[in-house]
Amino acid sequence: MLRTTCLHGYTRRMAYCLSLFLMTGCATPTLYLNDYGLAPERVAKIQQRLEQEGHQVRVISAQPPNKIQSSTIITGASATLTHRFQPLIETLDALGYPNVAVAYITSGNHWYRGDNIGLYLFDTGRNVTPERQFIGSYTTTDCVANYQLKLSSLGSFVLTKEQQLVKRGTWQVTALPYLVFRYDSASVENFLEASFEDTDKATQLIHLSPVNSSWVFPDCVFTPV
Repeated sequence: MLRTTCLHGYTRRMAYCLSLFLMTGCATPTLYLNDYGLAPERVAKIQQRLEQEGHQVRVISAQPPNKIQSSTIITGASATLTHRFQPLIETLDALGYPNVAVAYITSGNHWYRGDNIGLYLFDTGRNVTPERQFIGSYTTTDCVANYQLKLSSLGSFVLTKEQQLVKRGTWQVTALPYLVFRYDSASVENFLEASFEDTDKATQLIHLSPVNSSWVFPDCVFTPV
């Protein structure tokens, strides 16, 4: 955390504080470092470097919005010019994140109000499959019966009703927002459509709903547990 002011310190500290002044009026913003998909040791290294350079860092864990596919700085200050982030961009480049983009958020529910900054980083070759966001347990709503659906990280699913097996098989994402389900007991494919709420913080899965009438209960909707 920066402990000096823009009028005190050595030449190097003064030069850095001047860059902070250009970015934030010499106020120290909160930098929200998203650790989604990053190795813990990478997060620790990035946080340490940013704090050494005077940033107040808070680590968060959230799936990036779908529109963010590469390393990006997000700010809520719509009047802030991209070149004011140049010192931070240079630091990230030295950490192995070149060509970091800057995006502005002007409305909505987000952390990046005022001069606060969001930071989404993507390592080269990072493999974050689309299936990852769906792994877990679901239950039905607005349905004649209470069903439970479990999607495993190994690509299998189990559908139960009151702890009794209904169906089992495999699942995968074909093309978002559709998931295909194949039953072990028959060569039938059924599809569920995912509905999301894309906020400025992250993409949140709302529910899964059947696409075709051949699904076990076509009028039921699954929500994450």
